[in-house]
Amino acid sequence: MAEGEAATTDGSNLLRPAPGTACSWGDFATDRPRDRYAGEIRRACESGDISRVRALFAEAREAGALQGLLPCEVEIRLGQLLGPRYLGGAGLLALAAELGRTAQYVAKLLRLAGVPIRPAFRPASVPPVDLAELRRRYENGSSISSLARLIHYSRDRTRRFLLIGGTELRPRDPRFAVSPNSAPSRMSGR
Repeated sequence: MAEGEAATTDGSNLLRPAPGTACSWGDFATDRPRDRYAGEIRRACESGDISRVRALFAEAREAGALQGLLPCEVEIRLGQLLGPRYLGGAGLLALAAELGRTAQYVAKLLRLAGVPIRPAFRPASVPPVDLAELRRRYENGSSISSLARLIHYSRDRTRRFLLIGGTELRPRDPRFAVSPNSAPSRMSGR
């Protein structure tokens, strides 16, 4: 433990600033700096002052303190403050940048406040193969298995690529078709 740092039973010594650094949430003569820090964030949430919350997070980070140790009720209140803006269309990254925290942390706050998180936007991907060339080869007699080996995908995925490309698939060879009567049935007792 560093010189001048008092140990506390609740681990709040982790919130003590680096030597020569001042913090706006109070002096560190008392035993509960974590509670004072949480109180300051709670007051900023109640007043709707996101810029103050961001400043407190930044001060804690610069002071070498662990700003992530907020009580759950303060995190819920912060999530309730951010909720209407998120539901109004603001993204996690935008809220995280404004708060000075990560998008994962903002998502956690919103979840704690009961705000449903939108699924991440995933644009439809373009098939990684040339569908026209795949179709041409199939229509010239190549099998789905040989095409699958060529493009390094499974037969099923290759078949789906062909269907996406508008290819009319050939009927399967009847020698390899599975008929309902070919396998023993538990019902028939064979």
